[in-house]
Amino acid sequence: MMICTNCMSGLPEDAKYCFQCGQPVHLSKDSYSAKPIGKSKPFTRPSQAFALILAALAISILIVIMILDSNQKNIAERKLISTNTSENSKELQVQLEKLSHSPESIPLNIEIGNLLFDSGRFDEATSFYQKALTLNPKNIAVQIDLAVCFFNMRRFDQSILEMNKALEIDPNHPKGLYNMGIIYFTIGNFDKAREYWQHLIAIDPELTESQRANEMMNKLN
Repeated sequence: MMICTNCMSGLPEDAKYCFQCGQPVHLSKDSYSAKPIGKSKPFTRPSQAFALILAALAISILIVIMILDSNQKNIAERKLISTNTSENSKELQVQLEKLSHSPESIPLNIEIGNLLFDSGRFDEATSFYQKALTLNPKNIAVQIDLAVCFFNMRRFDQSILEMNKALEIDPNHPKGLYNMGIIYFTIGNFDKAREYWQHLIAIDPELTESQRANEMMNKLN
């Protein structure tokens, strides 16, 4: 019988590997028997277990880092597309002053809503968008921006309600379909998200919104 140099288990004379730890048997019978037992410093089973624990811990840390990085990317990707292209400026006070003289002005209400939107003041922007929609309920761009405001405030039910109003005006509106998919994706209803994105891609796969929808759907597969 031979002794495994790694785990000190007894081995048959013709063994090529240790049946306990898998260590290859390199020494011949003669050379092995001439070696004093107990003088070598083999790795023991406890040390192997400790090494496995360290390796598992390292893998766990790597997985956590990857998940956090993935979450950050997902957060960046889960943004609705606004129709608002106005740049934020110091015009807010000027526009508010104008609105005080013409409170029924649709363009002024929209402009102020856009300025507040660009400043991240979504709660304040909603009142001006809603006023504009009261005066013109068919303005789909304002309707979508109102829905985006509620999305950014994490009022998802209200966001879905407002986005549905936009799609009632135009069932094939690219930003409306893409955004609706994003809302459902965010709340975890992936089947609904896929439904809106597939509809969008079927209309025109070359649209920017369609390409972004396709990228998002790939994450669901």
